[in-house]
Amino acid sequence: MVAAIVVTAFTQGRAGVGALFRRHSLGRRGGLRPYAVTVLIVAAIAGSAALPVYLGTAEVEEAALRAALLGVPVQFLLIALVGGGNEELGWRGFALPRLQGSLPRWPPT
Repeated sequence: MVAAIVVTAFTQGRAGVGALFRRHSLGRRGGLRPYAVTVLIVAAIAGSAALPVYLGTAEVEEAALRAALLGVPVQFLLIALVGGGNEELGWRGFALPRLQGSLPRWPPT
């Protein structure tokens, strides 16, 4: 992702970087509906996991829970920046359009 932004900035300037990000706007990805569905699914999973605690059949180790919750922002950043969490922008937004413009759709037989 970072490489796609840097190369686009050098070759096409600020307008090119803006166009790169506009290709991945919410409007082109189905609006807010997919994100709302995802939030509801995650909430349902979390709720079902918390159900035994609310029913009193399981206990939570608060120290372990706090430690895990403190690590969430770090994990998010690692996944997003290092682990390929944003590779879609680099691949579909930058590389794929250039490859499609320079290569035939089907390989010659």
